[in-house]
Amino acid sequence: MNYEVYMHGQILGTHSFLLKGEFLKPDEYSEIKSKYFLPGGETGTAATVLSSLGATVKIDGTHIGTEVAPLLREFYKDKTVDLSSLYFDPDYEGLMDYVVIPGLVRSPMGVFQSLYEKGAKKRWNMPKEEDIKKCKVAAIGPFFLEETQATAELCVKHNKPFVTILSAQYF
Repeated sequence: MNYEVYMHGQILGTHSFLLKGEFLKPDEYSEIKSKYFLPGGETGTAATVLSSLGATVKIDGTHIGTEVAPLLREFYKDKTVDLSSLYFDPDYEGLMDYVVIPGLVRSPMGVFQSLYEKGAKKRWNMPKEEDIKKCKVAAIGPFFLEETQATAELCVKHNKPFVTILSAQYF
């Protein structure tokens, strides 16, 4: 199957908490108005938006695990986002972040740096050449070292336009 957009980058679960009042104050109670658990990360969020606009999207990047995989599978089941290249790691809950929203501002937090700590297990995929061959355009997250470079090189090799937030000096 061909698709319009191939995306390689951060795919995670985002726990969002909309507060009833102002932002948290030290040693004071805050009431949660509503809470959500939705796909997040640059790639997960962009795939959701592109799909809502009618684009077909294939995503790859961070491994998904026991907590994140069910969320993604359920959320995207009726959308034009293909998850088949994602690696499911049964020994990992998946990458998550947490966002506190008091009105018009948001404060995200997470453990992204743990992906890059010395001795940490690599929790993202090498891009698949076949995936890039089948797309019209690619979007590449900048956070995956040699995998980011390989994705860009495969796009060049197969004459696929791509976007990223890195400057051209890295390619």
